[in-house]
Amino acid sequence: MYFIVPLFLVMFYMSLTIAIEVGVAYLMGYRTKNFLLIVGLASVITNPVLNMIIALNAMFWIFRDDTILIIILELIVVAVEFYILCYVFDRKYTRIKLFKVAVVINAASYSLGYFIQEYLFPLIF
Repeated sequence: MYFIVPLFLVMFYMSLTIAIEVGVAYLMGYRTKNFLLIVGLASVITNPVLNMIIALNAMFWIFRDDTILIIILELIVVAVEFYILCYVFDRKYTRIKLFKVAVVINAASYSLGYFIQEYLFPLIF
């Protein structure tokens, strides 16, 4: 029974991340179903791993400063999602454009996720 709330939060944050990243990619002008699908799938790959490492750090204090850990993890996520985009779309888009997409969508999802967690959740719960 105790796993239902954490499972809900993991699914909520993953859904939020996918929605933000796909939405931002769409707003950046990448509107093909295939591109948006790959952006969403890349988030499905990276988001659970990111959250699992953050949860493990909260339990075992591997990194004393969460900020450093989150910066490192977000940079790794940008690199992994950039690699996925390059693997799929290397012939269609330049690597610079794909890198910009990876940076912007992850900056947006982190920023909006942080805002929701810090400012909206306390108002709701």
